Amino acid sequence: MNAPDFTRLPAVLDALSIKEAPGSWAAAWDGVQARLSTDRLGFLEDAYVDATAWTLRMAPDAVEALRPAAQKIRGDEALRRLAWFAHHELFIRTEGARARAKDWPNLTEPAEIAAPPGRDLFWAVVLLSGVPRVLNTHLAKGIDPAVTIDTLSDLELWMREGRRLHGRWCFRQLGWLRHHFTCELFKLGRLQFEFSAFAQPFRAFRHKESRRVVVLADDGARFRADGQFFDADGREDAQAWTARFEAGAEAIRGHRISARGEAQRAPDEWPAAEWEAILAPGDPTLGTHIAATGPMSFDECGASYRQALEFFPKFFPHFKNRAFTCYSWLLDPQFEAHLKPDANIVRFLCEFHLTPMPRASDAQHFERVFDGPVRDLDAAPQTSSLQRAMIAHIRAGGCWRMTGSLLFPDDLAWGRQVYRTMETEGQAG
Repeated sequence: MNAPDFTRLPAVLDALSIKEAPGSWAAAWDGVQARLSTDRLGFLEDAYVDATAWTLRMAPDAVEALRPAAQKIRGDEALRRLAWFAHHELFIRTEGARARAKDWPNLTEPAEIAAPPGRDLFWAVVLLSGVPRVLNTHLAKGIDPAVTIDTLSDLELWMREGRRLHGRWCFRQLGWLRHHFTCELFKLGRLQFEFSAFAQPFRAFRHKESRRVVVLADDGARFRADGQFFDADGREDAQAWTARFEAGAEAIRGHRISARGEAQRAPDEWPAAEWEAILAPGDPTLGTHIAATGPMSFDECGASYRQALEFFPKFFPHFKNRAFTCYSWLLDPQFEAHLKPDANIVRFLCEFHLTPMPRASDAQHFERVFDGPVRDLDAAPQTSSLQRAMIAHIRAGGCWRMTGSLLFPDDLAWGRQVYRTMETEGQAG
């Protein structure tokens, strides 16, 4: 029986039990493999793994996990060929790399099954292979290597999260970490910021004199009586209503979204000449992400936003950020009724103009706080005020839900709850 030809994609897919590969693999595979001119891949060697992990300031136990994973990959021709292909597509043919890697398959097995050698950390090893190129790309722009290293430190964070959840070193977050390694996301202090385009059904306008902001639902968006999207919480409302939006020469007409993230059923009207559009679907935005790296210090979060205001215009002057966005369980305004006013979560969410989210659910709340769904409320841990608040709210018949937010660069005055103040002043006026 002839040995498999691992220069051919079907042989690799069969050997690794990958049932379906992205179309981009088939299109590029032969050309990429033809460029592999040596039996050795330097990024799979022990010396490279040790040196690069040291550059990222990884702890010794993480390095001890990565080194044998790389050894297994270089000793398995199917894995080695796939590692070279992935490295090429991410770090050599960089144009469009983030989009191409979006749907690459995991090679790890379900949590209860030990994956074959080299699989659990395969994508971690591939990402590690690109560290020198990422550093050089950032350096060419003048970006401090400390920012790069801090950004890429998420690799170890998610390796550790895999070990915590599954009892062994594993990494399943290529879909997320591809942003970090393709110059699309940067960690600036406590928060991370990602290049994005506004994809929610809202429009925002600013009054030319008072500088007050109003956020309106886009035409056709559907909401429940409580101001949430009609499909939030996994249930639909028979009394759901449909928003109408119109921006004419004389007037802007629509349904306002309150600063606390509730759509108002009664429409309003504003003189068009007095307002300017500042955000619409498709506009460039910076998505904010809150890394799971410990307490969310309110002051540190403010410092991150101030740093972002300087960082992106300096290093990416062609990117005209229209707003900071964030979509998170931490923005659920219901926390205001269950936590103390000085709690970091409460102080944080009050800084933004909140927005409801389509199909909002509590999945992220329970994943982050309880490691997954809570099926028995009596058995749920309640060792923190946050855990107790979440369980109490559910017992009372409530639903937690993920919430969106907007923060416009001109409004950054951390600690002043700008949009709450604007709303109060607008109602008074």
